[in-house]
Amino acid sequence: MRWSPLLLAGLWLGAPSIAVAAPDAFATCLVTLKAQAGKQGISAERFEVLTAGLTPDPSVLPLLDAQPEFTTPLWDYLAALVDTQRVDDGRARLIEHRDLLARVSAEYGVDAATIVAVWGVESDYGRVFGKRPLLQSLATLSC
Repeated sequence: MRWSPLLLAGLWLGAPSIAVAAPDAFATCLVTLKAQAGKQGISAERFEVLTAGLTPDPSVLPLLDAQPEFTTPLWDYLAALVDTQRVDDGRARLIEHRDLLARVSAEYGVDAATIVAVWGVESDYGRVFGKRPLLQSLATLSC
């Protein structure tokens, strides 16, 4: 499912805590997330496939406070991220994915330009994948 990482990201944003406890607490948390995912239309079977064998990665917790958007002066941060190429790419993605973005925007209440801007900053429109497993990191932060 393409939007499964997005679902976990959404669940993370609504999660009450980011402290990781013992593995059984992590498993209990995943049960809670499964119930929330079910309310969002993700079947229990699909959730099980996505989270099978998932373990917490506590090393992601200190990284929250070390993100450049929190440690770099705003103008330096923007100068490093916003250039003509990224803006042009964003405009192209808005056109290319207009229908999908309209549906997602209507469903979640986030305008298409914001979705595309976050996509550009976080992954340079899919060119950068990051160094850590996304689902494991999001689940850790959620639990």
